[in-house]
Amino acid sequence: MKTRFAIRLFGAVNVALAFTTLAAMMVVSASSAQAQNFKSLYSFANPPDGAAPYGGVIKDKSGNFYGTTSVGGASGFGTVYKLDKNGKDSVLYSFTGGADGSQPIGGLVMDDAGILYGTTSTGGSSDAGTVFEVNPHTKTETVLYTFTGTPDGTTPFSGLLMDKSGNLYGTTFAGGSSDAGTVYKVNIQTKQETVLHSFSGDPDGGGPVYGNLLMDKSGNLYGTTDGGGSFNSGSVWELSANGTETVLYSFTGGKDGGGGGADQSLVMDDKGNLYGITERGGVGEGVVYRVNIKTKRETVLYTFQGFTHGAIPTCGLARDSKGNLYGTTASSANGDGTVFELTGRKETVLHRFHGVDGESPYGSPLLLDGDTLYGVTYLGGAKGHGTVFSVKP
Repeated sequence: MKTRFAIRLFGAVNVALAFTTLAAMMVVSASSAQAQNFKSLYSFANPPDGAAPYGGVIKDKSGNFYGTTSVGGASGFGTVYKLDKNGKDSVLYSFTGGADGSQPIGGLVMDDAGILYGTTSTGGSSDAGTVFEVNPHTKTETVLYTFTGTPDGTTPFSGLLMDKSGNLYGTTFAGGSSDAGTVYKVNIQTKQETVLHSFSGDPDGGGPVYGNLLMDKSGNLYGTTDGGGSFNSGSVWELSANGTETVLYSFTGGKDGGGGGADQSLVMDDKGNLYGITERGGVGEGVVYRVNIKTKRETVLYTFQGFTHGAIPTCGLARDSKGNLYGTTASSANGDGTVFELTGRKETVLHRFHGVDGESPYGSPLLLDGDTLYGVTYLGGAKGHGTVFSVKP
């Protein structure tokens, strides 16, 4: 599994880095409604500011955005960047590929002091990835933890979740006691890592990939795996605050969805339902689903069928106060992806990407103020190295 995902991520990077300004000559045929609601906030131009952003963005109280690029920067191993409210980009840190880590895939979290925290999927002293912090004021990086593989995990594609006490939570794609990935916690103060769960593949799942974990008010964690489970097509799971893991649903890989490298980020409503996506399944193009935590039943809300409606959703979802769901697909009729809204079971395409405005929006969208979505595209833009964008539904 590890090799398959490395190819998908970093094989595509070669395309991004080979992109020329021909992308700027492409004709954008978006409708007038899309043009009014969509804004391209920034196009990455590696060098020097990085390329191929994957993990989405976060926003501070002053209106500045922060994120990571998986490659590029001064040494080619990725960056942590800041995009101010005026659209000016600055590199806060460029990874060297050594002990400091390389190829950050996940997004960032920020504490009350403005310190940023994230993961690198490779690098570190064992080349198994790291958990790091970056001070945006001093532009310095500190490695909080370096993964070794066994038993602590390796290849953390996911971003981080921070609790009220300042502990960080995430997953590793591989490693652990069965080499099927882990759920872990890192104490920022002590720099100690604790493995909360090691996946075994069957029946609990294996290979949690991108995105962030979800924590409820009781401290229970929720996420998904790409593989394993009863049918080897992935699972939705709960990890209680006392460390007990429960499989809420095992995907069959058929009409119910499953597998393919989908984002593990889930959203929850006030009735205890979880919402997420699978990259494959349905009719082969992915689904949006709901899982009831109490009954452990899955309901497919929407099945992607490609063409103008989009295909291969790879992101987590955002949910507004009315229960509408928002996400992205990596592909569409022209191959460049979409931003979509799901109201009940009705899908509306909010924007179709056309290369020059972005291509392949992998990361989960950020919904702010109830009316604006912010996200990144892995490729495309004026220089072909990815973009930051906003969409108003």
